[in-house]
Amino acid sequence: MVEEILNAPARLNQLKAYRVTLTLAPGTVVLLTQGAHVVVEVVNPDRYRSVFTIGTTGSAESVTVGRQTRSRTSSPRARGAWQCQANDPPVSSLLPVLPAKASEVVAPSFLGQALTGGVTARGFQYQKKEGRRLSTYRLYTLAGRGLPSRLEAFSAQGKPDITADYYDFDLPIKIELPPCG
Repeated sequence: MVEEILNAPARLNQLKAYRVTLTLAPGTVVLLTQGAHVVVEVVNPDRYRSVFTIGTTGSAESVTVGRQTRSRTSSPRARGAWQCQANDPPVSSLLPVLPAKASEVVAPSFLGQALTGGVTARGFQYQKKEGRRLSTYRLYTLAGRGLPSRLEAFSAQGKPDITADYYDFDLPIKIELPPCG
């Protein structure tokens, strides 16, 4: 069981590309008073594109290629120019961190099979050591492939804070670094 949990991120790294949609509950991110969605496109090994949307108020978009990141914001009325800032965090920092070693997985349990995104997945619940605290997660892996289908991170109150849905495995995704300005 722990092996299947640990193999999920390695299987993602073996793909050419994939997408993940993050759904953030209100309060998950500082000053986030309403829910938000982030779509992240990944082209391994080092290309990422994200679009962060909060309701209808606007969006923020970032592209990382290698060590370079560009970002811009948009509102319903205007789309901003691409900005080049040395201190922009890479888009990869938005992706949920799956456990990398067995010592990070505490009290794993098998939840059985479930449908996530219309496909059959195997469900696991576990706690992950994050510094001195334990955080609760549910991971669903595609039956037969072991790829993550959904990852849910829970708050201390037992409610999902972040839900990550993985899809479009190995479909062609093109990510180019936009020019500044």
